[in-house]
Amino acid sequence: PIARWNQRVHELKNFYEKHGHFKVPSNTEAFKSLNSWLRNNQAEYNNIQKGIKSSRLTDQRIGQLKSIGFHFADTGRRGEEWDEKLNELKEFKEVLGHFDVPSDDDDYQSLRRWIAK
Repeated sequence: PIARWNQRVHELKNFYEKHGHFKVPSNTEAFKSLNSWLRNNQAEYNNIQKGIKSSRLTDQRIGQLKSIGFHFADTGRRGEEWDEKLNELKEFKEVLGHFDVPSDDDDYQSLRRWIAK
């Protein structure tokens, strides 16, 4: 389990170094497993914040993730990315007068993917 954990942390660090963020996609086969691992650890962290002890996510492991720049999402909110995308959609509506985000415009691909979730 320790070797597997270290492997995942290494994968996450590499992902961050390549992409500049920790938003590991779930819809890409290459990252599906890493995304699942990251979501599970976020859920464990959320439980710890609620006072539920975790057997897998220790203080040492939390520190290890934070040492590579990872920040756990605020447990009381939907998440920063969700709020950012909602604001982006509101701005889109304000400027264009509708919510029909085009799928063939590269400028809106990220927003379109968020809406599709």
